[in-house]
Amino acid sequence: MDRRQILELSAALPLGAALAGAAGPARAAEGPSAEVRAAIQDTQSRFVWGLDNADMAMAAGAFSRDATVRDIEGRLWRPADGGAPAFLRSAIRAIGPGGSHYIQLNKLVAKGSAFVATTYWSRLSWTAGAPAPAMQQLGLFTDTFVRDGQHLRIAEKVITRWDSTTVSVAKL
Repeated sequence: MDRRQILELSAALPLGAALAGAAGPARAAEGPSAEVRAAIQDTQSRFVWGLDNADMAMAAGAFSRDATVRDIEGRLWRPADGGAPAFLRSAIRAIGPGGSHYIQLNKLVAKGSAFVATTYWSRLSWTAGAPAPAMQQLGLFTDTFVRDGQHLRIAEKVITRWDSTTVSVAKL
């Protein structure tokens, strides 16, 4: 295949399809669209911004009404127990002010009418007078997104911590 054929083939695929992890043009075209990827990244950004700024309404808006959350300690927050809003109140209190989450969407796959996103996250703080920021935590979000009207919202969130027993990359 020459350069022209490669460019024609890539122009025919949805933006971001090659990033969906599919092999070959027929499989790549099945990946989530650029619009879906952007909507999911927007929802994730609103979630962490709400946490970092203690904005309950912003963070809660990222979740479906019947969402469940498994927090970093392994506790399951079900709708009958207060669900995502109860988790958020607890998380905002525990996190406290003075830090920022940074997120990187790593993998996005369609699962029926839902989408499952695997996202790396870190939380940094920078204390006045300190020479550099300090990493507070490092982990992984595994989120299942569902359509809610015109929005994609989190129906299930699983938060895990990275440490020496769970990290999936080679140590340098």
